[in-house]
Amino acid sequence: MTSAWHDEEARSLLADLPPGKDGALLHLLTCPACREWATHRLLQEHGAVEAFPEYDEVFDRLHKKLPWMIEEAGRRRAEIETLLQSLLAQPSEQRIETLLEDHLHLQPADLLEASQEAQPGDPRRSEALADLAVELTARLFRGEADESIEALYYTRAAILQGNAHRLLGDLEEAEAALERAAYYLAWPFDSWDRAAFCRTLGLLRWEQGRLDEAAALLRQSARAFSEQYLPEEEGASLTLSGLLCLEQNQTEAAIRLLQTGRAALDPCARPWLAVRSGLSLALAFADIGQKERSAALLRETWWHYGRVRDDGEQLRIFWLEGRINARLGRWDEAESLLSAVRSKLIGEPNLPETVLCTLDLAALLAETDRVAEIRALIEEAVEAFASEEAALEILRPLCRAFAAETAGARELPSPSSAFSAAATAVRRVFRSQGYRVEGLPFA
Repeated sequence: MTSAWHDEEARSLLADLPPGKDGALLHLLTCPACREWATHRLLQEHGAVEAFPEYDEVFDRLHKKLPWMIEEAGRRRAEIETLLQSLLAQPSEQRIETLLEDHLHLQPADLLEASQEAQPGDPRRSEALADLAVELTARLFRGEADESIEALYYTRAAILQGNAHRLLGDLEEAEAALERAAYYLAWPFDSWDRAAFCRTLGLLRWEQGRLDEAAALLRQSARAFSEQYLPEEEGASLTLSGLLCLEQNQTEAAIRLLQTGRAALDPCARPWLAVRSGLSLALAFADIGQKERSAALLRETWWHYGRVRDDGEQLRIFWLEGRINARLGRWDEAESLLSAVRSKLIGEPNLPETVLCTLDLAALLAETDRVAEIRALIEEAVEAFASEEAALEILRPLCRAFAAETAGARELPSPSSAFSAAATAVRRVFRSQGYRVEGLPFA
């Protein structure tokens, strides 16, 4: 093959690159492992290694164009962001007409990529961009013979809409969006769309309290991402599965899933998940008596704290660290952390998580022979949320019975286990009442 042929192939590839896919191509060109996998996959598909002996040369020539590609990708990204800011500043009913009349050269793929990037930090922006992608798709592809691309954009937009609504706590709207996505998944798309759908629906089922369905959907998403050779996404799904198992006190299963999932995670891509999974694994090790491994993992995870910017997630980091310290017998550190987190939750105000944090603090009091203080702790939480009648009508009897039982007992056989079981029941009660409990900022 001649040099001219290679240049023409490179120009053709770059010219035909779909909007929003330049980042993926840059990764492919700069990651040796992915480049090797892509070469092998292409050769397999063509069925004859001998017919394509110079793929390395093609990659080398494309590699030389990286500075230009990076510059172009940055320029295009800045241009799109300027257009989007101007567009979103307009009333929602005017946006689609502006998009079409002013020839802004934005495609549905541009809007969907921007919608994905807005999650989880700005779910309202993400929702608005996904809505606009749906409208633009309807205008651009109306009457087209090939409906598969239209259905593909609708599917991805609906998944983004569903997750944006979940992040905002609007679970009914999230359900409706994912029902739309399920309809379009009837088209023969690849497993990426199905994997993303299963994971998003799994997270929704988790927040709805339908935990068996959530577990099955997260496992299915991990399998589908594995089939697509996407180890980072597979690892994220496995990690989420592990967090769900730990919430249900399935400690050994949680350890297996968290260890496997964390091995594939990029801490820079989803720092909150890397930190939460590391602390959760440390908690699980402490629960089964492996305190040295727990302490070592806690120290290791400290290095990633600085990457987590969200205030709510930072609060959960300190909450988890408090629970770990309690398991490790570091009573003063644990009490300081848990008391601070609990005060913050009362001030938000956040009833479900205040009650859960109160149970963690109560477990610590039981472990340190201070069970007489538990009743006052629970009653303080009940008093702080006196206006939350719907939930408190259920919780007051539970709290009174639990406080009486613990106050009357001189020794509890396993305070941590008893309070963990109570926390599982409390989560179920709150979710059944429509409360959001320990939301996951996943995107």
